[in-house]
Amino acid sequence: IAPKSIPLSNSPQSQYLRMAAAEKVIACKLCSNVFQQYYLPDSVPARKAMDEVLELLSQSSPREQAIFRLQLLSAYKTEQREHVRSITAFTLSNVIDILGPLLLPKSRDDFQSEFKKLLQEAFKLWAPVQ
Repeated sequence: IAPKSIPLSNSPQSQYLRMAAAEKVIACKLCSNVFQQYYLPDSVPARKAMDEVLELLSQSSPREQAIFRLQLLSAYKTEQREHVRSITAFTLSNVIDILGPLLLPKSRDDFQSEFKKLLQEAFKLWAPVQ
């Protein structure tokens, strides 16, 4: 996801380029890991079946689709909390692995802590939209 060669000079242009690369990585991870229609189940056949039902309902009745999605979220409440924790840990680890070369060792912990807060806020923001 990150560009092959990220300039490590401290010129303003290099700083802006590093910020843009970091923003892109974070945005891509938020979109792919956090902003999903629903988080469960992990089973591919079950997920595919739910996606097909949601698609059919969206074509015939968006209201019924919203009700079905709400029922899905309600049915998997306990599992969803655990799944959100695992998504948070996975996303955090993944972003730190990618952006690690751009972070000084002393700022890495601060970045990790702040990024975890951002992920938690993203989940809170997204929950009502789901």
